[in-house]
Amino acid sequence: MRCEECGQDFQPARVYSPTAANRPRFCSAVCRGRGYRKAKVKAIDQELVRAQAAIQRAREVLKSGGEEKT
Repeated sequence: MRCEECGQDFQPARVYSPTAANRPRFCSAVCRGRGYRKAKVKAIDQELVRAQAAIQRAREVLKSGGEEKT
């Protein structure tokens, strides 16, 4: 199997089907920590983009006199 973080081939302790949902995704705890941190940062970045878009829409509504466009 290939680690999702570093790309290294690794052999898990058990035999897993390549399509198994519970198969290991990372070769070590270090890579697992990095992978989960990257996923968390990505989710926070997406939330920030959504919040910035909502703020921009609110500014446009205020500039237009309080009438929201539909």
